[in-house]
Amino acid sequence: MVVVVVVVVLIVVVVLLLPLLLVVVVVVVVVVVVVVEVVGVVVVGDLSLSACPKPRLCNLSCVCEKLCRAVAFTLCTLEVVVVVVVVVVVVVVVVVAAIVVVATALIEEEV
Repeated sequence: MVVVVVVVVLIVVVVLLLPLLLVVVVVVVVVVVVVVEVVGVVVVGDLSLSACPKPRLCNLSCVCEKLCRAVAFTLCTLEVVVVVVVVVVVVVVVVVAAIVVVATALIEEEV
């Protein structure tokens, strides 16, 4: 009976806390991106932009190339955030499914 209670509590904690953790991670990443863009840290900007090629519009000799690069960097970073969120959600679903399967097996053994 104790095993059943522990497994149920574990499922509740995982289901309730992981979405909250996910929201916190997304908010932190967005805040970091905004701070990097506002402060204009050259190293981070260059590293990120080298991983994300500039859009063709930035190749035009436009007056606002810095703005153009900042937008490209932000969009690329948001794409990365979306990928991370999708991966985390998939992992959470798999973990919860595994816990439910184990819990069901343990409950059946108890009965």
